[in-house]
Formats: sequence, C-alpha cells, structure tokens
Amino acid sequence: MSDSNIKVLYIDDDLARVAGTAQQLQEADRGITIRHAAIVEDAAALLRNGDIDVVLFGLQNDGTGCDDLQGLHEDWPDTPIVATGAINDMALVKRSVACGARLFIPASLKAAKVCAIMRQQAQKQA
Repeated sequence: MSDSNIKVLYIDDDLARVAGTAQQLQEADRGITIRHAAIVEDAAALLRNGDIDVVLFGLQNDGTGCDDLQGLHEDWPDTPIVATGAINDMALVKRSVACGARLFIPASLKAAKVCAIMRQQAQKQA
C-alpha cells in the first residue's frame, strides 16, 4: 500500500470489535493509524482538532446509530464517513448513505480491502 500515513477515527461502542478491527487494519497497512471514540461526543472532540482523515462509523444491524451518523456528517461535511456493520443489508446500506456516509462496507470485508477504501476516501478529501 501507499507509504503515506492516514488517520482513521473508528466510532463504535463495542471495544472488542474495535480492538480486533484496528489490529487487522494496522497489520494490513502500517501507514494507517486508528483512533477510537465510543460515542459521537468523544468523536467530535477528536474531529475538532482536525487531525482525522476519514471516519469509520459502526452501525448496529437495526440501523441504530444512523441519527448520530447524520449529525456527524452535518457538523463535518468535508470529512469522509464510511459506515460499517455486521450485515450487508441493502436497506441498511441505503439508510447509511442517506444519513451521510459516502459508502457502506460490511464488517466481514478483508482488512486489505478496508484499508484501500480508507485510503481512497482520504485521498478524495485531500
């Protein structure tokens, strides 16, 4: 992968999922740094510093979190948001994009592909 560094803010309240995903992503691409926020309010503090290239936003299978995603997008419209969830349900995909995500990726996607998507979205922002 590219040798440039990018900073990903992973918003998800499941600490075990975050730890596992962060480890997999950093093993797949050493140039990716993962920051974590369990709630949107903590994410906002990190985003205010302007040191985040792209947001990875964890959604629940029932769409819980879409309102928070929409608020985040409204407050930081230039920051790319990629939604993720355990299921790849078309209704959830459509809802996440309608709420401000640039795209939705299933949590089962291979780490190397997720890293490539994070890099692509960060480059679109730059």
